[in-house]
Amino acid sequence: MRCALGLTMLTGLCLARGPAEAQQRLPANGGQTTSLGQPDTWQWTLGGSVGLGHRDDRFSGLAEGRAGVYRELLNPVLGLGGLQLEGYSGAFDTKINAGLRLRFMSPISGIAFGADYNVHAGVVRPVLTYVHPVRRGGISGNASVLRADILPGRRPTLMIGVEKPVFRRIPVGSNRPQEDHIRLKAPPPPEAPIPAVPAELRTLLATARDATLAIGQLTVPWLDHLGAGGAASDAAVLARLDSLKRFIVTADRGGRRTLEDETRRLHAAIDRAFSLALAPSDSATDGATARGHATAQQAREILLREIILPYNRLFGQIKLHDTTREYAVLARGRFLQWLLVDAKVSRSQAETSLAVFSAYLEMVESARAVARREWRDSPARLDSPPDGPPPRAARHAGGDRRPGGRGDPRAVHRGERRPLPHQ
Repeated sequence: MRCALGLTMLTGLCLARGPAEAQQRLPANGGQTTSLGQPDTWQWTLGGSVGLGHRDDRFSGLAEGRAGVYRELLNPVLGLGGLQLEGYSGAFDTKINAGLRLRFMSPISGIAFGADYNVHAGVVRPVLTYVHPVRRGGISGNASVLRADILPGRRPTLMIGVEKPVFRRIPVGSNRPQEDHIRLKAPPPPEAPIPAVPAELRTLLATARDATLAIGQLTVPWLDHLGAGGAASDAAVLARLDSLKRFIVTADRGGRRTLEDETRRLHAAIDRAFSLALAPSDSATDGATARGHATAQQAREILLREIILPYNRLFGQIKLHDTTREYAVLARGRFLQWLLVDAKVSRSQAETSLAVFSAYLEMVESARAVARREWRDSPARLDSPPDGPPPRAARHAGGDRRPGGRGDPRAVHRGERRPLPHQ
């Protein structure tokens, strides 16, 4: 299954007041891209071609070098179409050959058509052009493309060559991963095993895990139609709505589930677990201590910057063996460093806190796995912590999710367009 959407797990799990510096990664591995900027208004290109054509009533070889400038007619971000003017010069057989071409070009399709004026022959002929990058990032990783030109007519001409953009503020092609997929993996456990969660904390962590999955269900439930729609699809949607209604109205809890209540329940359980990890003697008191709350806040910061954001930046790449555990290794190291260096806790406190944090990371992985099974692709959702603004749900993939439809992540991947502000 192609997995094109990034994971935006419950940001309420990890929002905090002071940003923690994330470890550096390449953009292809989930690192942050500083700036892509907007496309230039005028886009210059250089290129060259060789080919065959009719001259003096016989086939002859030809070669040319060219320079061109392109201007988009509509929004340059869309790449729907614009005008390109180019001049060329070279040799046709043993004679000088030069001229101008004016073409309408569609970057999104790679097709162009227009007119070719040959200065030496003094004639105007139609020209058809097709360009293709061959691979992601271009032939040599600098956005260079393979180009084919055909001048049809009684004496046709065929040329094949290479073209490359020049004078760009940001080097084109170098900011795109060479592969269209990413292989995530769960690394083998380290030689030093992760400490087990003490028995007195397991109930709290079970509550936190239940709240995590409930938040995922309440934020973006899977209610879309499947296939081509129709009565069977409508019935399936109604069945899922009925299931969601039963999930919200919980008799065992004597009320209704709300996103705000579940978020508060999650944060209260995590804060309390870290409080007991740092001070087991406080088990007789209720609620979280100031130190436990501060540790939980740091855990949420690291979770956001070491797992959720790097995973989300893989938008548009097929995820093989999809998991967040690859990032969890770095997150645990960053959290342990904070405990020992910044918070200066004892070794036993650090081991218990790391066990709680590891269980916290597994909650994120569980929520990702559940959402993937339900949505058949990577999930995307957003909500706020209890001390932040009112919770809101933001869908990262809306619209028609039928194969090839507007909301189908595979359609986004095939077109290789930038994700709309929904990744």
